[in-house]
Amino acid sequence: MKPSKPIVFVPGIKGSGLENSYPMEPATTWSAWRAVAGGSLKSLLLDLQGEVDEWDDVVNRPTQALHIAYAKFVEGLRGRLEVPIYVFPYDWRLSCGENGRRLASFVEHLRKKPMHALPGWRKAGGLVDLVCHSMGGLVARAALQEWGRARGERPPVGNLVFIATPHLGSLDSVKAMIVGDTPILDFRKELRKLARSLPSVYELLPRFEAPVVAKGAPRTALEVFDLRSWQSNVTSPSDELLFVLQRRLDEARRFLEELPWPDDRDCKVQGKVFSVYGVREGSTLVQVPVDTRRADPKMLYLFDEAKKGAGDEVVPVVSAIPDALGGVRVAVPYSDAGFWPSELPARVSFHAFLCALDEVQTMVGRFLESPSTRKLEKMQPINLRLGLGAPAAR
Repeated sequence: MKPSKPIVFVPGIKGSGLENSYPMEPATTWSAWRAVAGGSLKSLLLDLQGEVDEWDDVVNRPTQALHIAYAKFVEGLRGRLEVPIYVFPYDWRLSCGENGRRLASFVEHLRKKPMHALPGWRKAGGLVDLVCHSMGGLVARAALQEWGRARGERPPVGNLVFIATPHLGSLDSVKAMIVGDTPILDFRKELRKLARSLPSVYELLPRFEAPVVAKGAPRTALEVFDLRSWQSNVTSPSDELLFVLQRRLDEARRFLEELPWPDDRDCKVQGKVFSVYGVREGSTLVQVPVDTRRADPKMLYLFDEAKKGAGDEVVPVVSAIPDALGGVRVAVPYSDAGFWPSELPARVSFHAFLCALDEVQTMVGRFLESPSTRKLEKMQPINLRLGLGAPAAR
């Protein structure tokens, strides 16, 4: 059955291209190939408030979702569902709160369109379905907050799909700010200083149980949003732009604590919630020990001794499907991922790869065609083939 609503796709962190519009002919700041070949720290750096580009000759703007990561998914859904599917590219360096406000404005703009392919859509309420990958799910939840709490009305959102969204964060954000070499931002160590300046990375800090602990017995949990729990060599700024700051930690914690869930009364979606998440045993950071007895640097993070658990190499399962989320959840085991598309770089993570899987496109398409709980039971053959049994409805 063809869906009766347009769909908006929200990419994840690093999933939108950026270009510097200051030159008369705009210059690429971030793209799929720039991510692989090397980006410019200067052109990506934000100011101390994390709101605008730091340098006078840089005025970045989002261009489009990265083709290499999302074209197969979006074009496949367009062919299957035969409804308008819009892509919302955004500046992934900024706070998810700011991008949530921009997403709300984008949807508000789309609701003015006649939508010739969907007769009667506006009279039926003008709802849209949101499909989000990774951090895009946090942006979508911030957009729900914009309508529910800031605009005083129920969000015009029908169904909401999360694909590998880190609702409770990821330890890779901590690693990105201390040593770099992680897929959450880039595999290049020199970009760790950039990570310390981006509000989005702070908003990906882990909030699941005991992600950072003091080494020894017993392993005492450390508070990742407390600057005293970080290595001294990343918290003693000679240049505030490139160091971890307590103010940034406070802002991120406040945003995350206030972020609504899709079934909160003031922000409740008008349809169903569906979560797809990757599972590869022993692939994902779930706990990092810290040597608190060190003198230089103090609080040394021992990533080589980190505990790994089930997840998609970036987002732990506990973060992708927390109890507070509810809805229908379907796991995609790494062993059933089939193959890596040849066009993807060799070091791309399972997390980034999920949207390229035919299985994920099929499950999302089937959900959007038949989002009722009863009809979702027809997805059972997919789950059985993946070794999961029937989907759990909450």
